[in-house]
Amino acid sequence: MSKQNKYLGYVAGLLGGSMIVWIVVQVLIIKTVVFLHVLFFTIGAIQGLISLFFLYKEGLFPWNLIKGKKV
Repeated sequence: MSKQNKYLGYVAGLLGGSMIVWIVVQVLIIKTVVFLHVLFFTIGAIQGLISLFFLYKEGLFPWNLIKGKKV
């Protein structure tokens, strides 16, 4: 991964997590669940998993702590 993409995993994780929080709050406020809530929650979860993949690939936090590797 190039220098310009150093924070790609963190940004993707932040955006995916934000989408999940947004959908959960929206469902709690309107007290109903429709297909689009499920769809966008799933997209946010997949984005979060992809961000973990990028972080794992680069050995960045939290994977550096698990592997015992310092960044």
